[in-house]
Amino acid sequence: MSREIKFRAYCKECQMFVPVLHFMFQSDGEMIYYCPMHEGGVIKTKLTQFTGLRDKNGVEIYEGDICDEKYKWVISFKKGCFMAETNINPPHNNRLLYKLKKYRKRAGIPLEVIGNIYENPNY
Repeated sequence: MSREIKFRAYCKECQMFVPVLHFMFQSDGEMIYYCPMHEGGVIKTKLTQFTGLRDKNGVEIYEGDICDEKYKWVISFKKGCFMAETNINPPHNNRLLYKLKKYRKRAGIPLEVIGNIYENPNY
């Protein structure tokens, strides 16, 4: 099984996601990316990877996206796979983690991308 491997980066100065065509690592291990949208161009950023899945509206789902169905889910990459994570019982700080593909099959409820953790840091 193959899937398309794509990345995007959030440029804090432009306050938007930009597609990633190439990136470099500095000698200290920091990843830098050239953002064509702002003056100076070079930014330090975190890449987010495409999960290979789309939401109910056909929108690509990336790491860091916030998805909605019955609960709000944050998509992350943990334990070697993409996970859907939620706080369903915040007073006790319990978090539920589900493997994203298995969750989607079992729940039968389509996810919808409603934002991301970069533009909504309080989530």
